[in-house]
Amino acid sequence: MQDEATLIKNRKKMIVALLVLIFVIASCLFIMNGLSRRNIIENLNSTDLNTLSQKELNEINQSLKIMLKSNYGLDDDALNKVKAVVRENSMKIEQDEKTKKVTAAQFLMDINDPKLTYEVSFDSRLSDTTFKCPELGLMQDANVFCIGSDKQSTIDVALGKYLPFRAKTESGTYFSIWRDYDDNNSPRLEMYASICGDEEKGKEVLSTIKGWIKEKGVNPDSIPINYQSSYCDHGSDD
Repeated sequence: MQDEATLIKNRKKMIVALLVLIFVIASCLFIMNGLSRRNIIENLNSTDLNTLSQKELNEINQSLKIMLKSNYGLDDDALNKVKAVVRENSMKIEQDEKTKKVTAAQFLMDINDPKLTYEVSFDSRLSDTTFKCPELGLMQDANVFCIGSDKQSTIDVALGKYLPFRAKTESGTYFSIWRDYDDNNSPRLEMYASICGDEEKGKEVLSTIKGWIKEKGVNPDSIPINYQSSYCDHGSDD
């Protein structure tokens, strides 16, 4: 009888230990899931991201990392330090009428480093996420040059409808500027001016271009411009 009582007692201990282990594992999974949901995208409005599944959040996270790595050359260490929040009250969703499942979501996302803002569009049917640079007034810092999906950038937002642009300085030197890419396939403005190495003409052209950009509401120092694209054209400026 004593052996049977001991056996029952040991079984009870094992059951208690097993229940404790299950509780610990469940708690860890819950915490890990919570941390995973906050891995990059954090929630300013407690209900904003609850409409998206963990799978969808992971897809957005992964797309964000790929885009930042491609456009800004961030290494894995820098990417792991990136934090992004959904701007409060910016979430808009589309749902299937029958299932009520989210089919698309659009929201503003603010990133800590680099200090950027994106208009994010997520299509759950295509598992597709796009990041677009918004109007300057929606940016956290309009002085940070933004590059989004498909190399859309601050240039497109602020200057796109005016480009290409051709004009002349007060002294009569003609110049042209247009959107192009550098050797790393990053968008920038290219400049052409027939200055034939004339330093004073060059300064005037640069000052005129910067003034034109500033008139459009953009800090010219925030826009990458290839000022070296100046040539000696022996023909007429006209």
